[in-house]
Amino acid sequence: MKGFEVRGRPAETAEGRGSPGPRGETGPIRRVPARGGFTLIELLVVIAIIAVLIALLLPAVQSAREAARRAQCVNNLKQLGLALANYEGANSCYPYGMARENTGPRSFSPNGYYVGSSLFVRLLPQLEQQVLANAYNTSLTNWVAENSTVGGTGLAALWCPSDGDIAGLKVSYPGWGWDGSTQVLTYTSYAGCMGNFCKVPVNVSSAGQHMAVLNQADGLFAYLGWPSISPPVSPNPIAPASPGSIRPATVASVTDGLSNTMAFGEKAHGKFNRAPDVNYSIDYVYNGAWVSGNFGDTLFTTLFPMNPFSRAGRDPNPNGDFFYSYDNQESNASIAASSFHPGGCNFAFADGSVRFLKDSIGSWPFDPATGKPTNVGYDSSTCLFSVQPVPGVYQCLSTRSRGEIVSADQY
Repeated sequence: MKGFEVRGRPAETAEGRGSPGPRGETGPIRRVPARGGFTLIELLVVIAIIAVLIALLLPAVQSAREAARRAQCVNNLKQLGLALANYEGANSCYPYGMARENTGPRSFSPNGYYVGSSLFVRLLPQLEQQVLANAYNTSLTNWVAENSTVGGTGLAALWCPSDGDIAGLKVSYPGWGWDGSTQVLTYTSYAGCMGNFCKVPVNVSSAGQHMAVLNQADGLFAYLGWPSISPPVSPNPIAPASPGSIRPATVASVTDGLSNTMAFGEKAHGKFNRAPDVNYSIDYVYNGAWVSGNFGDTLFTTLFPMNPFSRAGRDPNPNGDFFYSYDNQESNASIAASSFHPGGCNFAFADGSVRFLKDSIGSWPFDPATGKPTNVGYDSSTCLFSVQPVPGVYQCLSTRSRGEIVSADQY
């Protein structure tokens, strides 16, 4: 029918279905495009971009964290340097590295003498640890019941933040004490510098030879020998007159200059070997106790290269004096300076300054198989060293009175 219009349904146009306009007229339909998702390729590209950004950012974050840890390590060493200066000011000498100390009346060897406490024990008052200092019985060695509480107390000032395993690490050993007491070991990331040569006399036939061995000590902290009193037991029945001692270092004895003489260095406990050797000893738990003066615990030497763990093999003869080892476990790696900081270690000098020495510093040549310096000889029958003079900046910085001239541009 002409003019007939279906109500309720808009008319259609050639352009598509219309809809009433403001006045009822119809117009073309505007189609809204459908929203699509990422294709698989686009998603993979986005993931790849994010991965690249993370890969670029992660080293920067790690570097920033390591820089903060290294700054804290420097602060710890500065604290040790300040404590050392205060100790010298109060006592007119530096603390000794180790000496023979009384094992006590209840020991397996009553009132015997054995290598005793560490220089850190002597520095306790200057490290703001007067309570621990008061608790320590200085008339006895550290491995007895009277001093076990002090040894089992960890000191955060002796932990490098990069040496992550050391914070709070404790190992208990029943019966380890000279009196059969339980000993709890806590550890240190730092050690005192004993220079190049320092040895406990084990094969001596005269008092003169005994003193000759002691006088080889050329670092700030040395083995002094026996106490000033006459010990009741001689280390060698053949030579009862052999016990003797040398004086601790003083400012006047540091003729190389305080700024050219190492005092403390890093010794990364977390790098010590955790597997037992042929003698069933484990460097990781046997070495590094902060209260002990034994070589493998709180002293380091520059005889062996810095960071030897990745540069030299282990002593191939752990059951004998292959070349010469300072510590009880005869592991040369555990008595060398080392750290987790990339490229070198932090060292505190006798003037209180702290410097980062690179692995590439001039040093004595060494055998990569053992870490043994190739220019040094050692006579195990006399405990005496011989050395061919080879320039070694690292070794020069560890001695206190050899007259070496070292300029700042050499390290």
